Amino acid sequence: MLVRKINRKVITLLTQLSDNRELDIQQNKHIKVTGLFGGEKRTLTLATSPNGCYEKHMRSAVKRFITSLNIKTTHSHPFI
Repeated sequence: MLVRKINRKVITLLTQLSDNRELDIQQNKHIKVTGLFGGEKRTLTLATSPNGCYEKHMRSAVKRFITSLNIKTTHSHPFI
């Protein structure tokens, strides 16, 4: 899967999980996605090292990010 496609899926997923359905996306050297999750402002950095195992790396990073949030999710996500 292409890096761009993976990043779009992650951003879509995080948009759905955010409190107000809005994210702030900044790109300097890396893509930083910032949003309000469970009343806290949280940031996830994408594309830290887009290499051959990027999908596996991002899947793990997104799972860790979601479990660290103070929200309860009951639906499964296609990316995870």
